[in-house]
Amino acid sequence: MAQRSSPATRGRSGVGRGLLAILVAGLLICALTPATAHAQALPQARVALPAGAVSVEIPFEMYRHWLLVPVRVQGSEPLSFILDTGAPITVLASMELGLTLPFQIIGNVVIGGAGGGEAATVPVAGDVELSIGDLHISGAPVAIGLGTDKIAGADGIIGGPIFQQLVVEIDWYRQVLIVHDPATYVYSGDGSVLQLRTMASGHLMTTARVSVAGEEPVAVTLVVDSGAGHALSIEVETVDGLRRPARTLDDVLIGWGSNGAARGAIGRVSSLELGDHRLRGVVTTFPDNSPWSRIGDMQGVRLHGNLGSQVLQRFRVIFDVPHGRLILEPNASFGEPFGFDHAGLALTPWSPGAEAVTIADVVADSPAAEAGLEVGDEITAIGAQAVLGLSADDIQELLEGEPGDKLYLTVRRQGDTFERVLTLRPLI
Repeated sequence: MAQRSSPATRGRSGVGRGLLAILVAGLLICALTPATAHAQALPQARVALPAGAVSVEIPFEMYRHWLLVPVRVQGSEPLSFILDTGAPITVLASMELGLTLPFQIIGNVVIGGAGGGEAATVPVAGDVELSIGDLHISGAPVAIGLGTDKIAGADGIIGGPIFQQLVVEIDWYRQVLIVHDPATYVYSGDGSVLQLRTMASGHLMTTARVSVAGEEPVAVTLVVDSGAGHALSIEVETVDGLRRPARTLDDVLIGWGSNGAARGAIGRVSSLELGDHRLRGVVTTFPDNSPWSRIGDMQGVRLHGNLGSQVLQRFRVIFDVPHGRLILEPNASFGEPFGFDHAGLALTPWSPGAEAVTIADVVADSPAAEAGLEVGDEITAIGAQAVLGLSADDIQELLEGEPGDKLYLTVRRQGDTFERVLTLRPLI
């Protein structure tokens, strides 16, 4: 499993990532091409608690804002899967690993989503047995071979059947997932209760209110997406009365999705209101090519963007899909500021244990640009610390730093190694 951050050390490294955010969200099953005449649609998985149990508690780990759970596939050793509300089908990233497991291929699926690349066509296996701790999933369809480069650091993605059939409580602060039998679950807390609707695609959506530059808040409909590494993403062109903030970074790499790199603008909205809770200074992406309006249009729903893990992590979140509600209780990180990269770098996804991280984008007029860094450069050390011994959160915390801090980088370019010094400053 990936490196876990504890509540005692979380603080800045637990919320508020900037350019390093990974947009795995937005998986959309565009089509199923059957391998046999009988495979006309994706089969429905069945999720079961242990006999006599009304709830199951499952510890999880955090990596790059992903919630990772241990999943056994066809009796395999535990694998690290992202728990993603936006994933209507379970995905095993590695084709090589998929070939070692006893699968029956029933067809191919076309998987589209965030990013500017082409949708991927991958084989799908049917009637797969999965387990997450004591939670058992049978008859599941599993897409195989989306690519380990798309979700470096995790073995796959799971979510849809669990959220649709159970009440799912995520305690981000304690890093515990509790799933409940919806027939017996009773909520007795004092959190905000929002309406939670399920689209035909299986995606979950709710409403919020967003204000830019202190103006009157505007209502937006958002996909609730635990697999998205950012805080908030909005297609402002689809929202009447909403505009981008005056201060944004334009034409930058805002993350990575199931369709590859995603570009757009990044800025801060004045406030995001979720029920009775108001978050301020939320780092928001304004993508050039977001899937959400397309997904909504196909299903007759008006969607304006999505709500990612950097917001959800500030709450104890209860997804009660069977009863159509999303319950939010602020946790200890609720009031922490949304941090953002002060260096001006976006990094290519990498797996833990890599000896270097590759620069995927350099923001114009940023400390990184002024230091002469280029796309394709490899960072091998930050200060006296080799990248090999650093986690994604460690690296991002160093890139955020404090305005005025000096960041000393060891960089490799086409076989040559050199040093660069960046003086950090706010970019948005």
